Amino acid sequence: MPKIAICDDDPWMREYLSDFVRRSLQIKAALFEDGEALLASSLDFDILFLDICLGPSDDAAAQDGMETAKRLRRRSNALIIFITAMPEYVYDAYDVEAFHYLLKPIDEEKLLRVLNRAVEKTRRTAASPVLSVKANGTCRSIPAKDIYYAESRVSCAFAGSSQLRPDKHHVKMRRHRIPRQAKVQSFCGGVYGVPDQAGLAMLETFF
Repeated sequence: MPKIAICDDDPWMREYLSDFVRRSLQIKAALFEDGEALLASSLDFDILFLDICLGPSDDAAAQDGMETAKRLRRRSNALIIFITAMPEYVYDAYDVEAFHYLLKPIDEEKLLRVLNRAVEKTRRTAASPVLSVKANGTCRSIPAKDIYYAESRVSCAFAGSSQLRPDKHHVKMRRHRIPRQAKVQSFCGGVYGVPDQAGLAMLETFF
């Protein structure tokens, strides 16, 4: 089962969401009252319920949920579900690739649908190997089935993935990778040939 976290400065909302997750999935969620506590945690979560406004609205130093999400994205691919009473931030959620954006007061039927979809997505991800890369300071997971080849000293080529735009990004790689045999047309002098029509997005690598 997926690992779930809840970050909300409202004790009642934390307990409500925790109880909902427990009743729906028989899972005990980890609870955090602010962004700093969440970011300080060494636990790796699959699904995160995150409030937009964490702390008093007049406290400029408070770690707000959107900034927390941006910082979390540097190291995590967790599915972020924003829980908030602030609809004006819905478009900002795209910047951190949020899974969903739910407005308070919460519609339990919709909450259950969103939670079930998130759980199903984590199951599909777990069943399909992925390569995690860091692009522009943000973590990305590329399904193994979309990788044509990757070479740690030269370049990587990915196809069919919506995770990255078809322009250049820098990627850190730790091990050599080999092409998927089904996608290789030719091999000559250390160069692998792949179909021209594949529509590949090239990624420069560095160490």
